[in-house]
Amino acid sequence: MAAGSKANWFTPNGPNNEEACKPNHPVVNVSWNDARSYAK
Repeated sequence: MAAGSKANWFTPNGPNNEEACKPNHPVVNVSWNDARSYAK
């Protein structure tokens, strides 16, 4: 990630990315193990 890209956990590819976090869409970029740990 380049410095000054304005990327963060909510918009990992930057604020103008089509894949930005959308509340009615499934979670992406989460491993199976992380999902299991969260669900416990």
